[in-house]
Formats: sequence, C-alpha cells, structure tokens
Amino acid sequence: MANSILPTIRLLFSCDHAEFLADDEKWVLKNPWSVVALPEGATFPFRVQEFWVYAQLVGGIGKVEAMVEMCEVKPDGTRHLRGRSAVHEFDFDGVHRLGGIDFAFPMRRVPFPESGLYEFRVTSGEGLILGTTFELRVLDQS
Repeated sequence: MANSILPTIRLLFSCDHAEFLADDEKWVLKNPWSVVALPEGATFPFRVQEFWVYAQLVGGIGKVEAMVEMCEVKPDGTRHLRGRSAVHEFDFDGVHRLGGIDFAFPMRRVPFPESGLYEFRVTSGEGLILGTTFELRVLDQS
C-alpha cells in the first residue's frame, strides 16, 4: 500500500470472547488461552466454532490491512496454515506514534486436526507483520 508503514505487534493472544465497549473505547477479553484441551467427549480432528485473537498494533503510518493466520507447528519445525481471520483495515493517521491500535480478530470454524503446537501471527499483503507471535498448546483429553 502506498504511503503506509506496517506497524509492529506488541501483544498477541487468543481468548474465548472479545467485545468492544464503544462508550469506554476499550476491549473486554474473556478467558485468555495459553494451553487448552478438547471439551469432554470431543475427538480430533476438532473444529472450534469461534474464538478471538487480540492484537496490539503500534507504530504504523497510513492505512494498513491485516489479518491473523494460524499455523500448525509440526515436530520437525514445519508450519501448515490451518486458519485465517477476515482482513481488517486500520488507519493509523491521527494515532500517536507512541500509541497504537487494539483490535480483536474473530476466528470462525477453525480446524485443529490434532493435538500439538499452533502459532498465531499477524500478516498483511506485504507479508508477516513483525513483533510478537503467539503459540498455543492444544492437548488431547487422554
């Protein structure tokens, strides 16, 4: 995108639910994740109907499009793309250079083919947005 500079990611994590409170201009996040297990009685492959990935984007200039990608990290280090959020446009004009934009990306119908490690990262049409990535360990019930 012309006349724009990609932000960096200061914070990134997934949670059960996120809601933007317009009156306070703040996000309310429910139950942040670091390690999760399948619900009782569920088996792999498993599809999560909805969860959210909260990101704090800082230092951008102009309009920037971004989305969250979720990759399964295999034991040999290879990564397999398993899900993406919708693309959102952020306008950093008028945002203080030391400040940033908070946003929660909804992820819907995301497949988890097996237990293991999954990585979340923020990307744009120009590639990976640098900064923090987030790893989530998914456990089997057994």
